[in-house]
Amino acid sequence: MPWLSPTLSRPATRQGPPAALRPPGAVLALAAGVAVLALVYWVGGVAVGTDSSVYRAGALAMWRGEPLYGPLPEATGGLLFTYPPVAALLFGPFAVLPGPLVWGLLGVFSLLALGTVVRVALGPAGHRLRWWGWAVVVGAGLAAEPVWRTLGFGQVNLVLLALVVVDVLVLRGSRGAGLLTGLAAAVKLTPLVFVGHLWLTGRRADAGRALAAFGLCHAVGGVLLPGDSLRYWTVVVLDPSRPGDNAYWGNQSLNGLVHRLAGGADWALVLSGALGVGVLAVGALVVSGRWRAAAPLDPLAALLVTAGCGLLVSPVSWTHHWVWVVPLGCWLARPLLARPLLAAAPVARRWPPVLALAALGVVFTGWCWWLVPGGGHAELAWTPLESVVGNSYALAGLVGLAAVLSLVRRGRAADRRCEVAAAR
Repeated sequence: MPWLSPTLSRPATRQGPPAALRPPGAVLALAAGVAVLALVYWVGGVAVGTDSSVYRAGALAMWRGEPLYGPLPEATGGLLFTYPPVAALLFGPFAVLPGPLVWGLLGVFSLLALGTVVRVALGPAGHRLRWWGWAVVVGAGLAAEPVWRTLGFGQVNLVLLALVVVDVLVLRGSRGAGLLTGLAAAVKLTPLVFVGHLWLTGRRADAGRALAAFGLCHAVGGVLLPGDSLRYWTVVVLDPSRPGDNAYWGNQSLNGLVHRLAGGADWALVLSGALGVGVLAVGALVVSGRWRAAAPLDPLAALLVTAGCGLLVSPVSWTHHWVWVVPLGCWLARPLLARPLLAAAPVARRWPPVLALAALGVVFTGWCWWLVPGGGHAELAWTPLESVVGNSYALAGLVGLAAVLSLVRRGRAADRRCEVAAAR
């Protein structure tokens, strides 16, 4: 299936950081627009940014010496701070800014991160794009519900995505490889799965640096915020209900899926944990190359498998956490942007990526959430059709993992046939 493995045979050529990390002009224009909009909101006294208000409230609590994991009066909707203490230290400068400007700053950073991820994920295929082509690609990314919801909430998902993508795909082979992954995992624990990715793909030194960066960040948090650190590691991180209701429709992890299908039964957490272990085991086999004796997965494809497994096994994966759909879409678009390949390729090689991209558009643009009742435990009474629609992200992740398994097994069978033919 060459259309689904555009660079399976060899690692992608690594560009120098200036070329690989330069955001497209369309992104720079959008970032400027968000900055202006934030100023308008500030002058008009408009409250904006649910999650950015939590970051700012956490920073204010830290500077005031108040408990980081107690009620935060400055947070929108009474939301709680769920991040490690080191995240509050990193968010510290937000305390001196008004809420709308914090939202605008995170919006600018997020858009720059989006542009960087798109450029890295497209790789050489993106070199053929002109300004209008970049506008279409970036516009498609913005149409994804995880992206526009991240921007609306003032979330850091796109920034963390860019840290991991740049670290794994661009900084490979450098002395600092692994540090950005460790930093991302220090802000949110879920990127720790990418430390395992580095280890499984043979980058043991990078994995060690990632763990060292992770440990150093939390050590700093422990020294500067000892009380909050103790509470985080002994209470907060062990409380599965703190981020929100496991069965809420917005939780598109295996845990959320099972809780909804099980009607919120007590055994749902155990079953989802067992399924999560199975998903991680399969993902580890695929990423490490042990599932297939031939050439390893393309670096981006392997990273996407790890990301999908991480989203599925995390106790809580809100819909806006699924920003990995952006590099996935870029990866699928690579063969379509390679004009000589497209011109010469038979229909059988052209249609699969087109259909896969169309499926991403159907699932991840957010329209499905308007079709199902949600909140107030309404998810526990979904009909079978509503369950399919309302669990679409988690189901798409499982289908994607199954597709990868099918492809690598076919690839292995094809390699064996070639070996037999060559031996004759």
